[in-house]
This record gives sequence, C-alpha cells and structure tokens, in this order.
Amino acid sequence: MKKLLCLIIASIVLIGGCDYMPFESSEDIPKSVNVKTYKGQYMGDHHNDNKVFLKKYKKDAERVFKEYAKDTFDTEMDVTQIYSYTNGSKYGSYPAIVTIGRAKGEYPFQLYLRMRATEDNKLTVFMPSISESAYTGAPIASMIYKRYQKEFDAAHKNFKQVVEKEGYYAMNETLTHKKDASGIIDDYMTIRTTGVDDGETFKKDFLPVMKLKGQAYNDAMDELMEKYPIIKSQLNTEFNIYYDKSKIKTEQAADYLLELQKKTYKDMKRISGEKTITASQNKINPQNLEPISKEFNIDGGMIYD
Repeated sequence: MKKLLCLIIASIVLIGGCDYMPFESSEDIPKSVNVKTYKGQYMGDHHNDNKVFLKKYKKDAERVFKEYAKDTFDTEMDVTQIYSYTNGSKYGSYPAIVTIGRAKGEYPFQLYLRMRATEDNKLTVFMPSISESAYTGAPIASMIYKRYQKEFDAAHKNFKQVVEKEGYYAMNETLTHKKDASGIIDDYMTIRTTGVDDGETFKKDFLPVMKLKGQAYNDAMDELMEKYPIIKSQLNTEFNIYYDKSKIKTEQAADYLLELQKKTYKDMKRISGEKTITASQNKINPQNLEPISKEFNIDGGMIYD
C-alpha cells in the first residue's frame, strides 16, 4: 500500500550478518574453501596468516596505539579491542591489525587505528597518503561534543528515555562491530567528523584549546570551526535503536522513527552537520549469523513509498 511520509527518507539496506567476526567467533570457518581471492590464495589461508600475524604483533599493537595517542593527542588511552584482517590493494594483499581504544579523562573519544608491519618487521600506524583526517577526527568530534554538550546530552537523554519506554533497545554485543569507528561512541549515539589533514596541525591548533575551560573554550572552539569549516560541515550524529521483528512490525518502526525524529531534532537545532536516526531488526546472534537485518535511515526530506 502506498503511503506518504513527509520530512523523511526511509531507505532499506540489507546488511549481511557475517560481514565481520572477531577471530574468537570464527574458529569453525573451514581452512580451505572453493572461492579464491585475487591473490590466488584460499580464504582460509588468509585467515591463518592473520591469526599468526595477530599473535606476533598483538603486544606491539597496544604499545604503538598508546604511543600514537600520547604523541599526537597528548591523551592516555585504554585499548578495548585488537584484531587482524587482510588488507588488499591492486599491488597485492598483506595482513594488518586494527586497534581500538578509548581516551581517559575529559574527552572520552574512541580511536580506531589501522597498523601494518614495515619491511624491517616493525609495526607502524597505517598512514593514508592523502591525509591523517580519519584519525584526527576522533578527538575533534569529542571537542565539538564538549562545545555543545548541553544540547547533545539533552537529545541523548530524551532519546534514551523514549526508546526504552517504547520497548526498543540499544546495541547488543553481537552488533558492536557497527561501532568500530573513531569519535564519540555511545550506546544510542555516535558522533563523528572529518579531522584536519595531519597530526602536527592538530598539535598546533587544537591541543591548546583542549586545555581551556568555560567560555574561553567555547570561544576558541568557535574560532576553530570557522578556521576549519570541514570539521563542522562533516559532523555526523547518528542515533541507533534495535527492535524485535516478532514484536514490532516494520511499518510501525518507520512511523515510530518519524515521531522520534521530531523530538530528537528539537534538541539538536544548534548543532550542524548530518543527523541520522537508524533502526535495525535485531536478528543476529553468535550461533546463527545467516539472517539478514533491515536498517532504516531517517534523514529528512520527502519520499513516496
């Protein structure tokens, strides 16, 4: 049945439940399969290579991660997750490591770093050739959060209260890979942005501001957002909920999100960038990764369905 939804874009994305699994959950994957990769190796061979690589460099990964965070952001961090994967390009493939950690103190951002081994077998942070913005965006997102903390906290609190009252719920453990990102990562809310191009720029312009308090901090942060407009224009705030399809129909979820959007965005008027509310069917569990979940993104605008 056709239905008009105003001020809403509802797009359905099919998400395969097995696009990511940590090694601890993938021991039953066969070591040989009949699908070869571009390198000509079996997928199981890559899995074995990655497992050996992780065992060899896991301690180094934690050390390199903490050193990078301290040197670039002057921040102490706790490592929360380390896993390896196969990094591929037109030049070939090689095992690499992802290390994720959370900053301590006043700016509790999460940092997602990719690492690789050099020719002399030393582990190093993988630096994209274009810029370092994917990494510097993490603390900058936390700085923007602090600048508008009153608004963010109000939106998060109201969102959480309404969602839990209506029987929806937050991220569960089997879906936490969706939170493998840099920025402010919360149970219902994720805040991310594009950072500055290199760590030296961050040290020069942003680190001094992080030490300020009160109105002095707000004024300095406003100046930084004027100087680097991309950190404001590329700001992305995403709210996440999950629902049980046996209890809540898809049509009900879409209607519910429209109402929830109005309430949430009222608290977010002063905050720039993209704001998204996402609801997903929670069908994924450790024992069965085959089912597909449906995801609805609500951004604003108009669509006829």
